[in-house]
Order: sequence, then structure tokens, then C-alpha cells
Amino acid sequence: MKVTDLQAYLLSAPLAEPIRTRIAIGEWICYKQDCLVVRIYTDQGLSGYAAGPPSANLAQLINRNLKSAVVNIDPVKIETLRKKVFERRPQFPGLPQAFGLVEAALIDLHGKIEGRAASELLGTAQRRKIPLVARSVLYLDSDHCAQEAVAMSEQGFGTYRFRLGLGYVGDMETLGSLRDVLPKACRIVADAQAWWQMGNAYSEAQSEAWVSRLAEHAPLWLAEPFHPDDTHGYKRIAATKTVPIASGENESSSERLQALGESSVDVLQVKVMQLGGLISSRPVLQSLAAGGQQFVLTGATTPLEVVALAHLASGFSEENCLGIDWPCFSSPASFSLLAEELLKQPLPIESGSLRVPDGPGFGVEVNESVLHRFPWKSGAASCVV
Repeated sequence: MKVTDLQAYLLSAPLAEPIRTRIAIGEWICYKQDCLVVRIYTDQGLSGYAAGPPSANLAQLINRNLKSAVVNIDPVKIETLRKKVFERRPQFPGLPQAFGLVEAALIDLHGKIEGRAASELLGTAQRRKIPLVARSVLYLDSDHCAQEAVAMSEQGFGTYRFRLGLGYVGDMETLGSLRDVLPKACRIVADAQAWWQMGNAYSEAQSEAWVSRLAEHAPLWLAEPFHPDDTHGYKRIAATKTVPIASGENESSSERLQALGESSVDVLQVKVMQLGGLISSRPVLQSLAAGGQQFVLTGATTPLEVVALAHLASGFSEENCLGIDWPCFSSPASFSLLAEELLKQPLPIESGSLRVPDGPGFGVEVNESVLHRFPWKSGAASCVV
């Protein structure tokens, strides 16, 4: 069997009406939701799929740089391909992530060829159910955030992650609304990246006061509250020991991620594609697990990415891998046909946990019609005015 084609598709799903939210630095407007889907095709009619962030650079690397290396290879010889690609010069920025997406599609294909689940190809599965953290992917005002949180809770999700960014007062109002409408057993994660992404919109005093207020609600953790290079900010927030801190999803180096794990960060957030893919990231995760470090797998923007991460997560105990982020693209606040229809059948999610499919490859069927029904629309998906 040989690979006959490799293609990365950039897809767009324009929203019926733009989502507009007043945030700390202006009005945030979301016009569409994008994603990238990779398909590998063989001379015997089998296909492998993967999905990732909607990056034109990644699509170009796959379609122009990696396609010639992949076509005509034996699809199960992934390590041979890796050596072939990374012995080449020059090494373009983003190449490890692009290769990781191609690798994921090959893993899906490999499993289909041999009739084995991807989890078997990635290691020895320790569990079949993986907890999911419902993660809001939009800036939402207090009312819409509460609406989304309730919808996810009613679907059985026990944790909801929302984005700060409305400003000190607006974020406080959102936190209060969430605690009012959610069951007490539902845990909250506050995504604090806005504290450093929005410049001086949040003062040091405000962030400290916000952490103290958040602590009253026993959050699962506070996510990404400091810039990856802000050693002072990290030490200042971590030293308070007020709430658990999660960080790491902006790291693309396994060395930096491990160093962060050796610090006082409570939970590491790991984007495996930034580390080179499902196979490349596994030794890093094994090292973290051996050291007793807890981590979550993050960065998924589609159900196809989530199920791929679930196969990887199944090889780690629940004491180490706490779960996977689940993007709330299909919530009432941000309904997306692209996310809803990418797979022919919805993923088997029960009480907020994903049952890892045991079929060949990733165990799901991609709806190929989306590759043509949602053509790429140029321009930014969102902006601040």
C-alpha cells in the first residue's frame, strides 16, 4: 500500500450573526470559525484524517513541503518518514507542528490498515474514559457565559472554563453569575491569558484581588495567568498559593515544559502538536507522569482533535492526565455547523467523559462533504475595534 495524496484543507464557517462582546480594550467581534483538516489517501482507497489550528502557514507547509515526502511512502513507516523530513534543510518555522498533523493522520490510517485502535499504536491503554473540560472559545458577556455554562452542565460536564477579558468589574460579574447558575459540584476554571495579552488593561493589584475572590469559589485552577517569559509574574502569583495554577499551553519546547513542571505550577497544560505530535510528545508526557506531575491536554478546536488526544490520554492514569479540553463550539452561545458536522456521528460523551472509541484508527468517520461545503474565507476570524 502506498500514499497517493496528501492535502490540508483550510475551512471556514461564517456565523449567521457576528458575536459582539465588550471587553476591557474595546469591542471584540467574531465573524467566523475556522479549522484545518488533513487528509491522507492511499492507492487502496483508505484515508486517514487529522485536524488542527487554522493556520495558512501550516497548510502551506503540508501542501508544498511535506506532500512530496509523503506521497508514495508506505503509510505505516512513520518513523522512516520522520527521519526523511527532519534530515532535510532548511527547517522551516512550524515544520514540527505541521509534521505532527500529518503524523496524526498517518496514525489514523495505520490503525485502519491493521484494524487496530490508535490507542494501541500509541502505547498500552490504561483507561477507556477520559474526563473533558468544557472550554469556552469566545469572549462572552456575563449573561451569554452563564447560558453556555448551564448548557454544558446540563450535558453532564462537571467543569467549565471561561475567558477573562471583560475588565475587572465585568469578570467579577461573570464569576458571580456562574456560581449562581451552576450546581455546586460543577468546578470552574478561569482562563486569565487576557491579563497579559491585553497590555495594561489589568493592574497587578486587580489581578491579585481577582485571585483572592476566585479562591472563595474553590476553582479547579487558574489558567495561564502570566506570560511564558514573565518570571516575576509567575513567581508573584504562584507564591500566593491562593488557588491552583495551570500553565504551559504556550510552550513549544519540551525542555521549557519540563522546567515549568519542576517549578511550583500545579497543573501543566500541554499542546501536543506544538511538541511535534502524538508520538513525539509521548516521551515528554511519560517523563512528567514519572515525576508525579499532573497535566491536561489542550489546544483542540474540533471533535476530531479531541478524539485523537483521547487515544493518547488513554495511555496515562487519571492521577497524571486529568483530562482534555472540550471546545464549546456547539453551545447555544456559539453554534458552529462545521464543528457539529465534521464527524458523521457525535463522539460518545457520557457524564462529561469521552469513551475512547475502540474502532480502527481514531474510531470515527469524517464527513468528507465538509471539505467542500465550508470553503475558506479569507480575513481574520475575529478582531477588536
